[in-house]
Amino acid sequence: MNRPNSPIVGKVERMLLQQAEDDEVPRSQDILHVSELSRSDFCPRAAYYRISGAPLLVPAKENSARLQAIFEEGHDVHAKWQRWIRRLGVLYGRWKCQVCGHIWLGTSPTSCPGRLTLPRHGEPYIAKCHATKWQIIYLEVPLYNKDLNLGGSGDGQLDNEEGPWVEIKTIGQGTVRQDAPSLLKEHTYKVVEVADRDEPLAKVRTLVDLDTLWKDLRSPFPSHLRQGNIYCALAGVDQCIFVYEFKPNQARKDFVVKASPRIYEPLLQKAEDLKWCVDHERTPPCPWDGCAQCRAYEKESDVRATTPRRSTQFQSAADRAARRADRVEGGRSAPPPRSARAIARPSAGVRAPADAVRRNRTGGPGPDGAVPAVSGLGGLLRRASVDR
Repeated sequence: MNRPNSPIVGKVERMLLQQAEDDEVPRSQDILHVSELSRSDFCPRAAYYRISGAPLLVPAKENSARLQAIFEEGHDVHAKWQRWIRRLGVLYGRWKCQVCGHIWLGTSPTSCPGRLTLPRHGEPYIAKCHATKWQIIYLEVPLYNKDLNLGGSGDGQLDNEEGPWVEIKTIGQGTVRQDAPSLLKEHTYKVVEVADRDEPLAKVRTLVDLDTLWKDLRSPFPSHLRQGNIYCALAGVDQCIFVYEFKPNQARKDFVVKASPRIYEPLLQKAEDLKWCVDHERTPPCPWDGCAQCRAYEKESDVRATTPRRSTQFQSAADRAARRADRVEGGRSAPPPRSARAIARPSAGVRAPADAVRRNRTGGPGPDGAVPAVSGLGGLLRRASVDR
């Protein structure tokens, strides 16, 4: 335990907690986030309460200094890989100049295309901003779908708005425990230490063979696969590259997968159903018969008895038919298809929406299916660098 007057560690921990409160960019609370939709324990009822502005009845848990340090490490790994891909000249996304404040979409810019207002002979005049490449910061690739009220910020994209999506993940033992418990169990062993004169009782220790575990990791985790597929659907691209970095030894590997309608369409349907519930003020059911996420917003007496708690379907068949009739009635346009809708990416100017995702003709695995590695990011980036 660190003493309150610790000269370094204690002060850093207090600084991290304060930084989490002061410097963290507030997350939008009125939209559905891609990261939460891709989780295996996604609760539409809790998301409905949050988007509708319902107050939390149970105070949110404060981040510990250790958890804040984990977040910081993840941010650093993302920034490192984005910096490396940028050096290859193929990193596409949103950029911001720290000199003039100009924001634009582009691929690994070497200078700022913005303008500055400078004084000359006592009068202002417009001049080109000459900020260098390292005075330009990367703001990733923000996406938002108005029809689904679904958005998020991806880690990157290669070449241009039609290039492969990039998701960067730091993998630790906790990640494996949550997303692939069978893999962790397979590489966990009980070791019995022989008793000696100083320790008369034998000890049993639990050890994890991390090197072999990492070697046997041959596909993206299910939650990552769902998240990447949603981003591909929103961006209108059909390929996602997952870059994994192993926390214990900084080993790296990557997987290239095709976006599959079998994965993203059911998730987009959930987002559409949730938006319908928010628009019509109908509280959706909790698929877990009342979980901690939605219980944090409601009292036991507030639970509607008529709501089928275990159902994962937000609306009945009659509700869906009525919704379709409402859209067509009065000459309105027919409902959009379940595939990716038009997307507006926040930027300094107006940008045309991305095209819908191209179908994977060969089919694909289910949401939790394993996806084989197709090729490596290194080879793909080397080819892109040579082409350029």
